[in-house]
Amino acid sequence: MDYSYPSGHAMSAISFYGLVAADITYALSIPLSITVTLATILTLAVGFSRLYLGVHWPTDVLSGWIAGGIWLGACLQGLVQIGGM
Repeated sequence: MDYSYPSGHAMSAISFYGLVAADITYALSIPLSITVTLATILTLAVGFSRLYLGVHWPTDVLSGWIAGGIWLGACLQGLVQIGGM
């Protein structure tokens, strides 16, 4: 068995769903609280599924969320800087 550190699924989930939430909020004027709540639920579900399936340790998922959150912040900051949001 081979475990990867950090979890790429967790990292991708927070980055993808976070950007989708920001885009939906910006484009469709849906309240941020609704989109962030949905993105959080989906991101948590992905992370916990990795633990449930036994393919990652909790630290793998947590570090994936942290790394993905940093990437999400950088992407959102870049979009604000170029006037995309």
